[in-house]
Amino acid sequence: MDDRYLMYWRKSHEWRFVARGQQLFKQAAEAFRDIMGMDSGFFLYRKKLKLSDSHQPRIYSPWGVMEELSTVSPSFAEPFNIHIMEFLRTMGEGWWSVDELPDLLAALSTKRGLRHLGAWYLRVNSDIQGVVVLGSRCDEVPCNGLDVGVCVQQIEMVLDALYCRRFTEVHEQQFRSLVDNNPDIVLQTNVAGELVYANEALHRLTGYSREALKFPSQRRAIVAKPYVQQMMKNAEQVRQGIVQSYEIMVNDKFGHAVYLGISSVPIVVDGDIVGVFTVAKDLTKHIEALNELRETKGLYECLISSNGDAISIMDGNRRYLRVNAAYEQVYGWSIEEVQGQLCPFLDQPQTSEWVSAAFRGETIRTETRRTRKDGRQIDVSLIMSPVIDSAGNIIAVSTISRDITDRKRAEMALIEAEVKYRTIVEESLVGVYIIEDNVLTFVNRRMAEIFGYEVEEMIGMTAWDTVSPKDLSVAVDNVRKRLAGEVDSIRYQITGLCKNGETVDVEVHGTLAHFNGKPVIIGTLLDITERIETEEIIRKADKLAVVGQLAAGVAHEIRNPLTALMGFVQLMAEGGNNAGYCEIMLSELNRINRIIDELLLAARPSKPVFERHHVVDLVQDVLSLISTQCVMKNIAVLSSIHTPVPSIRCDSNQLKQVFLNILKNAMEAVPVGGQIEVCVGRVEASDEVYVRITDNGFGIDETVLPKLGEPFYTSKETGTGLGLMVSYRIVQSHGGRMKISSQLGRGTTVDIRLPMEAPVPQPTSYLVRQGQSV
Repeated sequence: MDDRYLMYWRKSHEWRFVARGQQLFKQAAEAFRDIMGMDSGFFLYRKKLKLSDSHQPRIYSPWGVMEELSTVSPSFAEPFNIHIMEFLRTMGEGWWSVDELPDLLAALSTKRGLRHLGAWYLRVNSDIQGVVVLGSRCDEVPCNGLDVGVCVQQIEMVLDALYCRRFTEVHEQQFRSLVDNNPDIVLQTNVAGELVYANEALHRLTGYSREALKFPSQRRAIVAKPYVQQMMKNAEQVRQGIVQSYEIMVNDKFGHAVYLGISSVPIVVDGDIVGVFTVAKDLTKHIEALNELRETKGLYECLISSNGDAISIMDGNRRYLRVNAAYEQVYGWSIEEVQGQLCPFLDQPQTSEWVSAAFRGETIRTETRRTRKDGRQIDVSLIMSPVIDSAGNIIAVSTISRDITDRKRAEMALIEAEVKYRTIVEESLVGVYIIEDNVLTFVNRRMAEIFGYEVEEMIGMTAWDTVSPKDLSVAVDNVRKRLAGEVDSIRYQITGLCKNGETVDVEVHGTLAHFNGKPVIIGTLLDITERIETEEIIRKADKLAVVGQLAAGVAHEIRNPLTALMGFVQLMAEGGNNAGYCEIMLSELNRINRIIDELLLAARPSKPVFERHHVVDLVQDVLSLISTQCVMKNIAVLSSIHTPVPSIRCDSNQLKQVFLNILKNAMEAVPVGGQIEVCVGRVEASDEVYVRITDNGFGIDETVLPKLGEPFYTSKETGTGLGLMVSYRIVQSHGGRMKISSQLGRGTTVDIRLPMEAPVPQPTSYLVRQGQSV
């Protein structure tokens, strides 16, 4: 080895102080160029300074014609690296002529004007970490390859030192990162107990800085008194070389208790203890969880032991692990009898299915019947649920049982009472209602029928929707009195408003009650329309009875002297002296006689003789009787008769009297030149015929209409009111009905409906006017 290599060796000692491998290769390349006189060269090496084997080899070429390889693209560098490494594995280390190189290397070398190419491995700890590649333009083989190997060896030694130093630095950084970022407190003390190092966790967990806890006395001051002696004892043990693990409680800077798990080990250097390394783990949450677990376990035991419900826990073999005292009260078996035994109810298929479902993770809530130890049947409610451990495994099944026999009996009694109550209410002949906040919250079927609604329609309506406007103030005031507590119960009559707009007379009864803490009115409602009508009929009947008695007596007392007066007046008229006066007197006497006839008819109405007659014929006969008077008063009579109208069974004379009375009233009501229309026909979809007499007279006040037909009530100056009374009676005796409707200034219509005997073919119509047909 000549001086050039000795110089290279001396320079290599300076490379040990470089910081990075790139600086090493730069100085080594310059030495190759200057000392060995190489024309070109580069280093192919694995960058292992990051302690990672995953990095691909890199090219570093700081001199010569191959310098451009340091900036070559990865697409070229990677296959080139592969070819170099493959070439070395095949050909070995040393110098080769360009002609001996593979095509890619030969082409690359020829392009740079090289005649020879040499390559040597860089090994560190027997691992190939790179390649030294040298190029020469000389035709002769360059220096001895062994000499180059000596230089390469120097580079390997420096690389090894750099790797070791870097490895130590990285490990130290990792250690510091582990300690500094450790969530547990990490402390280092010297043999005197003074704090040499503490990580950030000390301040985070205690609130104190490292300076505040530097000395042992300062650290003892924050330890809870019951733990001070234990800590001092453990500290002495670790200074003697004995590893210690224990738990203490300290008070942080803010007075909060912090539980710490301490692990202390001695630091030994060259056989001597130079300090103590301590790790303190925060056990506060763990200790609190244990305390909470103890409390929970105590509560759990108290809950099971003192619970009034029967509680049992069953393992996977269907045997009881635990039962409480209430189990004996509910089922009759003692704890000793069933503990560790099979569940006594597994012979019931349903129970077995429930247990299997609970072991599959389901929760069963049900009611069933159980047989006690003494053979008595009881009703119980069950909640059967899985018991799951911390790993999510089902390890048992718990059952909570409650004896509900008394409750079931009460429920059955309540159901029976409710059925009875609901039957009474729903089938009641009177309406039943509940009003809350002026809204109907319940009505029975009869209540809905009275007003023409469905039950569902009335629920939610206000109570005022069923009251006619004229009685609304009365209803509102009565409801207010009950809700205010002025009266507990009240009964009154009002006019109700039906769905179709018609009115109905009702009697309302209501009582104050409370439901869910709110006042409500519960009451009944009775349809008294028929009762009022009946009362009115009775009133009229009483009046008619009185009238009949009075009429019979008056007629009897008046008729005898009236006969004598008429006879003498006739004699006087024959004398001729006072014929004019006598005629007037006879006319008035005849009128009095007619009134007496009407009184007698009212007192003793004749029994109708029913025979088959056609209403059309009866009407035509009456129209013929009044036709002369109509002509004299210039009254037009229009007859609209639908034929054929079926015959009816009736007393023809009595019906003629009815038609005659109505037509006379119409003739007196219309002015000269007025009009009367008479219609006869069959009521559609009914077994009735009708006779409708309409005039265009002055009409009747609606307040008077209800009184028509009462005896001695009339709106005419010379009337007695007996004619309409008799007409009403005749129509009723024929099973019919008569209705009078009128409007002031527009005329009056009298509608008479009579039952017919049998149906007839579809009628045809024709209009008959007075004296002609159209």
